[in-house]
Amino acid sequence: MKKTNFVVFSVLAIIALCIWFSCNPFEVKNSDYESTDLNVLDATELVRATGGGPVGYASLNGGTTGGEGGPTITVSNGTDLINEIKAGGPKIINVTGTITLANSSEKVIYIKRVSNISVIGQGADFNGIGFKCVDASNIIIQNVKVHHTKDSENGDGVEIDGCKNVWVDHCEFYNESPAVQSDKDLYDGLVDVKGASQYVTVSWNYFHDHWKGCLAGHSDSATGDTAMTVTYYANYFKNINTRIPLLRYGKVHFVNNYVLGPTSSASNIRMGANIKVENTVYENVGSGSIDDDTGIAEGPIGTWYSDTVGYWNVVGVQYINCLGNQPTTSTSSYNPPYSMTVMATSSVKSSVMSGAGLF
Repeated sequence: MKKTNFVVFSVLAIIALCIWFSCNPFEVKNSDYESTDLNVLDATELVRATGGGPVGYASLNGGTTGGEGGPTITVSNGTDLINEIKAGGPKIINVTGTITLANSSEKVIYIKRVSNISVIGQGADFNGIGFKCVDASNIIIQNVKVHHTKDSENGDGVEIDGCKNVWVDHCEFYNESPAVQSDKDLYDGLVDVKGASQYVTVSWNYFHDHWKGCLAGHSDSATGDTAMTVTYYANYFKNINTRIPLLRYGKVHFVNNYVLGPTSSASNIRMGANIKVENTVYENVGSGSIDDDTGIAEGPIGTWYSDTVGYWNVVGVQYINCLGNQPTTSTSSYNPPYSMTVMATSSVKSSVMSGAGLF
């Protein structure tokens, strides 16, 4: 009899526990922790809250994670930053303060023949010195301001040469406005990709006040850049005269970007290159001048300054008050080999203006 009572009691206890847990007594009621709050974060906060990785090409080939899993180190001058990078990864390097040629041991911040490095700005201002990534892999550069790089080696904000899996995200790049600086060669590119670099994503950056914006493909003779793959996602280009981007040979996905003039020409696709321009807005772009090489009027998308044309697939592109070539039909069927969430064209301008640039 006692055994029977024990069994009955045990069964009832188990039932009671099941009911108790189904009511979720540990549920957090504080609305600050409800998952739906992520839905109201702006783009920058969402990246910070979720630790989200890159979209586009940098998500392929195993992904781009930088120094994830390694120690976190903080530096406040260029020499220490260079030395930490040279020591290799995995490593996350937080950078504070102002980085200049005067406090750096070299004329550029080299990320050379190393892997698994993240350089994360914490109020970092790179004044007069840029980055040069050479034969490196799995590199993240995030939340840094880089400007006035004319005395830095090659004069680029970031140069990516012969690299794989590089993510440049939520940074600010600028030099001087073309309206006041007439020498187009005083500075070089803001972010230049070459040397058949692959799996590169340039996202949520603010590029402004400069002559020659972003290069993808070193020269008309650099046929190896056919292998190059770059995604430009949700970047804000303002007051840049040309090269948004200049693309030779490779493949580029130019998606959800906002390009605000003045420019002579923006997306210059040549040497057989392919680009997909998707849900992107061009405003006040183009001079309308006829290019002597191609006979195409300088504008948002086209081939200029070369007699070997490139090809474009245009989807959901909006032109506002533009001059020159504004294609609404495609000359290429190129589509990148990945899937991603794409913003509606109608929300690109406001979202990019509020979300691009530093955290």
